[in-house]
Amino acid sequence: MENKPGNAPKGRRPLDIIYPVALVLLAGFAIFMTFKNQELEKEKVTILEDCANTEQEKALVVDQLTDLQEEFGTLQTDNEALQAEIDSQRVHIAELLKEAEKHKDDAYIIYKLKKEAATLREIMKGYLHTIDSLNTLNITLREEKSQVERALSSEKQRTSNLESEKESLAEKVKIGSKLEAMEMVSIAQRVKSNGVHRPTTKAIKAEKIKTCLSLSRNEVLEPGKKIVYLRIQTPDGKILSLGEDEKNLFDYEGVRGLYSVKKVVDYQNQELPLCMYWEVKSALPAGEYEVAAYVDEMLIGTTKFSLK
Repeated sequence: MENKPGNAPKGRRPLDIIYPVALVLLAGFAIFMTFKNQELEKEKVTILEDCANTEQEKALVVDQLTDLQEEFGTLQTDNEALQAEIDSQRVHIAELLKEAEKHKDDAYIIYKLKKEAATLREIMKGYLHTIDSLNTLNITLREEKSQVERALSSEKQRTSNLESEKESLAEKVKIGSKLEAMEMVSIAQRVKSNGVHRPTTKAIKAEKIKTCLSLSRNEVLEPGKKIVYLRIQTPDGKILSLGEDEKNLFDYEGVRGLYSVKKVVDYQNQELPLCMYWEVKSALPAGEYEVAAYVDEMLIGTTKFSLK
């Protein structure tokens, strides 16, 4: 049957339907691809920007860590424990610099290193404050030590002066308390058959050596028993003594030596005359004899006599 004008077709062919749909789909796909390309371009720009930022952050962190390492190197203190901590931080910073180089493209690691650098900066401020406090304390302690040393030096000087004055006073007391042998005289004697003692100047006839003296008046001395020692020296330099053992020795003027004869007297601060005798045991040599008297280890007088 033929289609007449004015009559509608009863159905459409498949191509008439598919073609418009395909055009719509292609147009949609083109729009999608255009949008996706734009997104990819934006993402690419973002990635490039992130990479650039990461490189900049890495360079900044490296600079910060390098500065910190140098600044830590300038921190010096006499406190051994604190100095050990400072040296340990320098080693730690060197390790962080290695990490920054190793993970230079890792934004997260760089971020962590940046935070670590900030922490280290605060730690260094703490060290600076501690060192300043220690230096201030050391200055104070040194000043106090200096004051103590000056005071000690002054006290030592005062003590030294007092010791000198004490020694001087002791010497004066010693001198003032020293006895003197007044009118000291020594002679050789011979003994007659009737017991009478006669002076002699002949060595061959000498049987006794008589020494007389008077202990001086001295009110400084403590009264009481005193021992008077005589040392009789022969012309050949020997000391007349009963022996050379301990019981014939005495101390005088810082030495210990032989004595010839001794006598215990009761001294009461008044002038006290006395005489002492040496019994001649063997022939005496001719020449000049020297006799010295001692009390309290001090020489109080000397005299001489000669025999032919």
